[in-house]
Amino acid sequence: MNRPWWYRVPPVAVVLITYAVTGALIFTFITDTAVVWAGGGLVLGMLAAFVQGAARAAYDERHR
Repeated sequence: MNRPWWYRVPPVAVVLITYAVTGALIFTFITDTAVVWAGGGLVLGMLAAFVQGAARAAYDERHR
């Protein structure tokens, strides 16, 4: 079965990529306080992993 690219990306990679990009954007454009950009990046990283998990579950349900 040929799954889409987003299905094959490990959840840890989704969290780390989102964390890094969000942290860099918050640091660059909003504030240089480490707690804010680290916390914001972590929250959005976890949210992205949750959304990917939901998308995987929906994909699995449709392609049984």
